[in-house]
Amino acid sequence: MPCVNAKRMQVIFLKILSSSAAIVATFMTLSTLLMMNLLNSSPHQHNLHNDDGSTSSRRIKTVPNSFEEQTQNAFDAFTVTVWNPKSYGRSSVPSPSCKPGLTLMIMVTSAPNHYERRKAIRETWGKDWVDPNNTEWRTVFMVGRTTNPTQQLSLEKESQEHGDLLMGNYIDSYKNLTIKVQHGMSWSLETCQPQYLLKTDDDCFVNSKLFTKFLNAQNKKRTKLYAGYAVKNLNVIRDKRSKWYVSRETYQPSEFPVYASGAGYVISHDVLQSMVTAAKFLPAFAAEDAFTGLLAESTNIPLLDSARFALNNMNWRLCNYLYLLVVHGVTPEQQVLGFRYSVECHKKCNSQAEATDWN
Repeated sequence: MPCVNAKRMQVIFLKILSSSAAIVATFMTLSTLLMMNLLNSSPHQHNLHNDDGSTSSRRIKTVPNSFEEQTQNAFDAFTVTVWNPKSYGRSSVPSPSCKPGLTLMIMVTSAPNHYERRKAIRETWGKDWVDPNNTEWRTVFMVGRTTNPTQQLSLEKESQEHGDLLMGNYIDSYKNLTIKVQHGMSWSLETCQPQYLLKTDDDCFVNSKLFTKFLNAQNKKRTKLYAGYAVKNLNVIRDKRSKWYVSRETYQPSEFPVYASGAGYVISHDVLQSMVTAAKFLPAFAAEDAFTGLLAESTNIPLLDSARFALNNMNWRLCNYLYLLVVHGVTPEQQVLGFRYSVECHKKCNSQAEATDWN
């Protein structure tokens, strides 16, 4: 009898063990399927640029498109931060100072070896910081690190002398251009809180006095402003040999949304806030102006196409400077001429009315 009981107990134990194994197997299968589902739900590959120039990758899920119409449920759907532009601001070079709440912050992308371009701007339209308490605009140059020790030392001395270099801890390269601009936007929002921000390049002339006068007196679009020269129907380049290459994992559509040329675009304070927030959730790619257009689309900000941003320097006449706000393709020598025209046009073009709208 004891022998029979032992056999029965053995059978019962085996049944229990078999049932437990089935439960474990089922659990493992469901876990695997769930993990596969998470990894395959519109993943993007984002390359994070380290201090040493190397990159590391991780998979993320981005936020839905309409940023203003988000619900808490949308953010709960495994949305995570891709990167934080603010983290690229750690630098041994002190950041520029600025007057909080000024009318216009002008952020100029510049390369480490473009000293002559910066010098020409400082001596012309960028001459805004003579009296920090009585200014309506501030010009700051965005520059990354260089691997050339002599050049890096020269940049640090330039920063000490002029106090207008915003240097990030990324290597200065075209691939890091979006990081440069987003770092500049993040710093400007946190430190200066400008009413408007203009992003431009160091080969551009900015009619800074006319620009601030227009923004203060004539501009009727005080919020949701994103204005510049519109670039439309531009195909995404998939050729890995191109410096404009964007992978499908980073950005899947074959065409970029309409965006303003990086030669010059202006955004209002509320748009700056929205873009700085949204940038953290979208994988960065090298074409910074297209990336900014993507941020605008993600936050429901329409582009205001304006001819007052000229993509080409066409030897504009004196009276054209009653109208032009930004001119692209300007040499250091031409900066002097453009600045002189911007001053003289108000005296010598009295017969022509100054432009009072974006078009």
